[in-house]
Formats: sequence, structure tokens, C-alpha cells
Amino acid sequence: FFSQCFLECDRAAPSSMEPHRPKYPIESGPKYFQRWDAYDADDDLKKLEEAEKLENAAKEARRKPPTPKDVQHLLDKQKDDSLQFLSRNTDLVTTVARKHKLDPEMLQACFTAIHLTKAELEALPSTEQMKANAIRTTEAFERERNAVRDLEMQRLIEETKAMAKASKGLTKEELAQQQLEALARDMELDAEKIAVCAQGLSLTQQQVASLPEDMKYNITAVREDAEFAALRYAARTLGMAPKDRVAQAADLEVMTQVIAQETGLEPEGIRTTASCLQMSEAAVEAIKGEAERNAVKGAREDPVFGQMRLAVKRLGLLHQNTEGTL
Repeated sequence: FFSQCFLECDRAAPSSMEPHRPKYPIESGPKYFQRWDAYDADDDLKKLEEAEKLENAAKEARRKPPTPKDVQHLLDKQKDDSLQFLSRNTDLVTTVARKHKLDPEMLQACFTAIHLTKAELEALPSTEQMKANAIRTTEAFERERNAVRDLEMQRLIEETKAMAKASKGLTKEELAQQQLEALARDMELDAEKIAVCAQGLSLTQQQVASLPEDMKYNITAVREDAEFAALRYAARTLGMAPKDRVAQAADLEVMTQVIAQETGLEPEGIRTTASCLQMSEAAVEAIKGEAERNAVKGAREDPVFGQMRLAVKRLGLLHQNTEGTL
């Protein structure tokens, strides 16, 4: 026993003859006791219990995974079209599932769990909530998360191909209309309202002043109120209204704060994700630091950041003509 103790001491001993310096500064006097006074054993026990619950939930989710039907009532209210994507692309889901040696229903369940918003996740029954958290965070479901990442990339490729095919042979007006509808869909806006807002923004101050009072009130609201920030941003992004970089940046900030409040995401996280998504592949590969490069790739591809990417999409920042920056 003592031999083993001495062996462990030798291993822990510093390799040089320099005096050993502790990892943390030595505390003495009142500070030492204050640190112990601040120690909360109940809090530590709670953390251990939560970790144990998550581990048990991972085992239970592996044994009996949640199906998309378990969260159907929530997905029906989702602004994202994740459920519609799964139902429209059963062949693609099956192909990706086979590639990763997974059951297609398991892949659908994981795709569903990862795409739940914070509010939707919290609204789940406690058992299903723990299962969803296990799928989203534990090492046991790393393979499933990789498959979801692959599925999302295939989804993006298919959507890009579809848009490119649809745009061939279009007139300038038809292409502009297609871009309007695409941005409206991304930002969850009405295309006609964007066009009406663009008309209001295109009026001069003299034209606005000459309008009847009730119409002037409505036009002023469209041009200035925070409620219409998204419509103004979309109209300027598409070139349907006069450029105004200062106003565009202000409207983008309003939209970011609103979406952050709705989803429970951090505004800074949304901004960082947007910056990562707006980088070209060449720019990403040119990043010298491996850790930073991997972090950028994670923001662009990892299912964990799925809600961040959806928030960026809702801001209209993935549109090719976008001029606004975060």
C-alpha cells in the first residue's frame, strides 16, 4: 500500500527542481472560511441528481425513443417547417438513416427533438423533455446528431437545386417576384405586405405631407414604427425601397431582439452564427486556428446550433442580396 502511495507521489512530483506552485493561490485568514461558508452542499447534490437523471433519460430514450407523434401537437405550432420537410422527403430520410445505420423513425425522432424551440421543449411532459435533452446533448446520441447534421445539409442542397431549377428561363420581373416570395418565406412575412411597405418607403417627405391625415398616420407608422421593422428590412434588402444603411441596421437590431425574446436565444449568439453562415467555404478553410475553424464549422453544420441558424434565416440574412449585417 505504501509503495503504491510513494509511486503516485513520484508521478505527481514536478519534473524540474523549481519550487512547486499551487494551481490556485493559497487562501488564508477570513477568505478561506468565507469560501467554505459559501459552499452549498444541496446545490452540488442537485447538480449530481440532474446529471444522473439525464444519463437515465439517455438510456430510456435509447430503449424507447420518442417518436414525432409524441410532439405532434407542438410541431403543428412550429413556425419552422421541419415536420413538413420530413413528410415530403421520406426517401431522403431513409437514405440518410441507412448511411448512418439508423432506423428512419429514430432519425425522425432525433430531427424533431433537435428542432424544438426552448419554449416547446419546456412545454413537453417531464419524461419526454428529459429524453429530448438526452438526444440533444449526451454522448450516447452522437451518431444520431451526426445523421441529423447530414440530413440538414441534404435538405439545403435539395432546396438550392429546386430554386436554381425554378429560376431558369424567368424574366427579370418573374425572378424579382421569386426572390420576394423566397425572402418572405424565410422571414415568415406576407409578400404583398412587403410590397406595400416598399411603396410607403419610396414616398418623399413632401408626398407624405400631402396625404390625408388618416393615410399619413398609417404611412408614417409603416416608415417608423418598430412593429414594421421586418417589412422595412425585407423591402430594402430586395432593392424595392431606397437604401438606408443606418435605418437598415436599426431595424435589424429590433428584429434580433424580438426573435431572441421569442426563442430564448442570446442576441450575441444569433449575431455570431450569422457571421459564420455568411462566410464562404474558402474563407472558413482559410482560418488558421483549428479550434476557431472547427467552431465556425459547428455553427454552420452542428444540429445543436439548429435554432440559431433558423433565427438567422428568419432575419433574412441568408438571402443573397442582403446588405444588412449584425
